[in-house]
Amino acid sequence: MTIVDVLLSLVVLIPMGAVGVAALWRARLGLDPLEWFAYGVPLGWVTCSLVLLGATTLIGQLSLAVVIAALFLALSVTFALWSSAPVSAPRPSRIGRGDPVVVADAYRSPSADPVLAQMTVVAPRTEATTGGTGALALPFTADLPERSAQQFPAGIRLGERRRRKGLLGQADDLTGSSIGAWAINAVGHVRDHISPLPVIVFGVLLLVWAQFWSNAVWYEPNLSLSTTHFFADWPLHLGDVASMVYGNNFPMQAPRFAGEPYGYHYLATFTAALITRFGVLPGYALAIHSLFGMIFCLLVLYAFARRLLRRTSVAVLGTLLFFLGGSFAWLLTVQKFNATGDLWQTLRYDAWDFGGYDRDGLFAWNQVISYPFLAQRAFLYGIPLFLLILTLLLVGLRRDNQRLFIVAALVTGTLPFANGSVTLALPMILPFLALLFPVRPLGRTPLGWVRAYPINSWLTYGLIALALALPQVYLQQGSGVSGLDIQWAPGWNLRTTTDVGNEPWWWYAVKNFGFLLVLIPLGFLLRNALTSSARRLLLAVMPLFLIAQLITFQPLQGDNAKLVLLWYLAGALVAAATIGELWRRARSAFPKVVLASLTTSLLLTGILIHVELIAQDGRGGIAQSEELVVGERVRNETMSDGLFAVGQWHTNPVLMIGGRSILIGWGLHVWPHGYDATDHEAALREIMRYGPGAEDAIARYGVDYVAITPAEVEDYDANPDAYLVNYPLAISEGQFLIFAVSPEAIAVAQADGVAVPGNTAARPVAPADSTGVGQ
Repeated sequence: MTIVDVLLSLVVLIPMGAVGVAALWRARLGLDPLEWFAYGVPLGWVTCSLVLLGATTLIGQLSLAVVIAALFLALSVTFALWSSAPVSAPRPSRIGRGDPVVVADAYRSPSADPVLAQMTVVAPRTEATTGGTGALALPFTADLPERSAQQFPAGIRLGERRRRKGLLGQADDLTGSSIGAWAINAVGHVRDHISPLPVIVFGVLLLVWAQFWSNAVWYEPNLSLSTTHFFADWPLHLGDVASMVYGNNFPMQAPRFAGEPYGYHYLATFTAALITRFGVLPGYALAIHSLFGMIFCLLVLYAFARRLLRRTSVAVLGTLLFFLGGSFAWLLTVQKFNATGDLWQTLRYDAWDFGGYDRDGLFAWNQVISYPFLAQRAFLYGIPLFLLILTLLLVGLRRDNQRLFIVAALVTGTLPFANGSVTLALPMILPFLALLFPVRPLGRTPLGWVRAYPINSWLTYGLIALALALPQVYLQQGSGVSGLDIQWAPGWNLRTTTDVGNEPWWWYAVKNFGFLLVLIPLGFLLRNALTSSARRLLLAVMPLFLIAQLITFQPLQGDNAKLVLLWYLAGALVAAATIGELWRRARSAFPKVVLASLTTSLLLTGILIHVELIAQDGRGGIAQSEELVVGERVRNETMSDGLFAVGQWHTNPVLMIGGRSILIGWGLHVWPHGYDATDHEAALREIMRYGPGAEDAIARYGVDYVAITPAEVEDYDANPDAYLVNYPLAISEGQFLIFAVSPEAIAVAQADGVAVPGNTAARPVAPADSTGVGQ
């Protein structure tokens, strides 16, 4: 990976992200500048990716010209949003107790008159001034003590906590420049609100991530990954990107299961495919996008925690508990150290065993950083969208503002292609959220209770979200194939690790969630640990844990861990609030030492995982140099929409490098998506051995090429001699023999000068110019 790859990636990511930032700023939703930026960039990536996905579906290919045009359109929309909006920034959502704030709501006058400012005083939130209803806004027309209203440029908040006075200096010249005014306002907000603590702590974390992702994928001499933790999932991501870019697989069909739509949340992979269209290799595009996606997940969670938990230090701790917090699995590393007696050697070579701890210690709950962000990628979009939806609904409920519900519904409508787990989890969370947030006092009659809730707002939210989401679900699931498999399965998580004997469920919970099981309920009970709004919002997420322990929703039961992840996010914030409140109440050193030890225990698993990420120097190859050549030849010498019959190995270069769809893929890439592989597997075996039904199966499934290696001979009793007699050998590279078997593929082989066996002459052959090759 080079700096050129990073710059080309930013050419795609910056314009797309800027649209989201501008849209959130323009919508004036009660978010602060950090939230505009943290939520806006992923929202822009998701929105632009969805628009481009629709465009490529219509035209049937991922064209570089279309991508470039879309990026220019994104920049145009961004500047249009900046220039057309009122130039004042919204009042900050966090106002210090007892601090009057003067806000200038200035708008550019349509005439030649100077800017007119409407001044508002926001009084302190006290019972005396509000009567218990909140801040009291009073019209204020008197001159300011030091400057008149017209001396201040449009869009600048004045006198915020009395520290912002004089911030602008000679800013009068910026009047009329919405972007300049916003930028100065944002810089002032950063200066006043960003403390060194998150910058230092998160900066260290980001350096570790940058070091890891810069060395995660190598293409020379072989395609290698820096950790075996990637081996199951990343061949799928690489194959998906190759299928989109090199196979023109639009409308998106399952690249590993012929004849069905792709029932997978692949939008993050599609964004990486956009980067690949600019010449970045697929592995590098995935790694760069993962790095920036993780950075924004970190910023999003910190912004969300800061809004709910009020204190910067507690918000930082809550964010760390999510990304670093884990189980008691660190005790297994301590055992290794006790056995060797060499701390350096243990940390350097054996700080963490990805996967092994599940087998050896029944730690089936996968630590947060491992699976959702390193191996799998959908949560790069799922976490920002999930927290943005909760934030918008929270602000909408506080203000009883239906407009915020509508915006939340629009964001919810982007979820099916972005993250299926969040799509599944929201219907379980939102009923509790609705019940816990009446916007008016509860009456003494059933009708009074109904009137206390914003029924119309919730109905509007649901209708809009369904109208946007259902068409996407249909496109994913098609004619009845569904990744849902709802079963009553209490204790499912104990059955996922069969190498270890049975353990009581409570011991499993203690080992996997540790002190969180105590800190979470304590946080809801402690007075002043959480505000009323934060307590109710986080409490609405808690039932997700119980539901996920009792009911499984997908064929692969372990996927329920993705629902547990969302509960864990909320639980980490509650635990941080609990630790912060107990620390505040501590009056001696002893309780603080206990709290520090407890916090270290919660973070140690994640710290060890990051040590392992830094220390890894061994690389596992997933494609040898010969396979890279095969993939390149498949890409350049076969039909872009050609279907291959090849063995079910998940690192197959035909798809992973060449981007060509295959009849049926590796089992773990097939049946968890709800596909019934029985017929496809039988057809593959018949085709490989060239049995009596081989030609019928080739015609029925539309197979264009058959690829045979020694692995197919051993596993499927493949018969390459029969194919040599009956079909042209389109590609021969090392151990790979690839035969053209459909009329279209045979025509392409003939056009390339491949000799056609005599037995093929009786078969109909399509004109050579009727197919596309090497696209």
